[in-house]
Amino acid sequence: MIINSEYEIKGIDDKNIALIKLGVAEKGKNAGQRTKRIIGYYSSISDALKSMIKKEIIGDGLKDLERINNKIELLYEHIDKALGNIK
Repeated sequence: MIINSEYEIKGIDDKNIALIKLGVAEKGKNAGQRTKRIIGYYSSISDALKSMIKKEIIGDGLKDLERINNKIELLYEHIDKALGNIK
């Protein structure tokens, strides 16, 4: 399930959910091609989504509460849209 342009969640087996970072190779023979990198394994979709939110907030270096809140709301919108596609 693709959450947004940067993250995907995929069931690996009946006990593991992978959080995958999507990107584009910048150098080498694969330059310009889409890349996928597993950044963590979780026991539930909820845990994977919580981790994604933490990584986004910390990764952006968000310091003030308004920017953090705006980022969280944007991520929630992406999550709701992605979850709406599987219902």
